[in-house]
Amino acid sequence: MCVIIRDGRRVLLHEQRYFLWLDIRSTGELARVRRLLRDARDRGEYLAPEEAVAQARGRSAVA
Repeated sequence: MCVIIRDGRRVLLHEQRYFLWLDIRSTGELARVRRLLRDARDRGEYLAPEEAVAQARGRSAVA
C-alpha cells in the first residue's frame, strides 16, 4: 500500500490511504491486508488497497 512517496527532497502523503493505514494497524488487520495485496499481485491482478481492506473486513466493496 503506497502511502508515502519521496520525490527528491519532497515527501508526499496520500492522505486517505495514510488514515486507512493507521486504522488497519490499530485493529491488527495489516498483515491480512498485505497478504491480500501480495496474493493479487502474484496472480497478476491489481487490487486497490481500499478494496483489500474491505475484503479483510468481510465486505465485498468499499462503502
